[in-house]
Amino acid sequence: RYNVSHFANVQLVISSRGREFRVVDVSLSGCKVLTTPLEAQTYFPLNKELGAVYIQVGSKAKVELSAVIPRSHLGASVGCEFSVKGDGPSQVYLSHLIKSLEKAESERLRT
Repeated sequence: RYNVSHFANVQLVISSRGREFRVVDVSLSGCKVLTTPLEAQTYFPLNKELGAVYIQVGSKAKVELSAVIPRSHLGASVGCEFSVKGDGPSQVYLSHLIKSLEKAESERLRT
């Protein structure tokens, strides 16, 4: 998992509920979002698949997710497992994000 808490423009969007949550870490198969305990219970019921969800990265990259399943409520955050929809642009966007985070982390560790 890669820390993206320093990027204010990475959001998990639940379009069916009209809500956005800030993503603080991400991997190829999951993420952690900031929330309150009440919002966690309302929007992220544990082990229940959420529909119509995507990760918005900046103003242009939209990673469409076919399945998002909240796995843990962690105080002010929720850990979710996800799978990316299809092999199209969403998979490419997520792969590019992960590669750039890997590169930044590798460079940070060298200095």
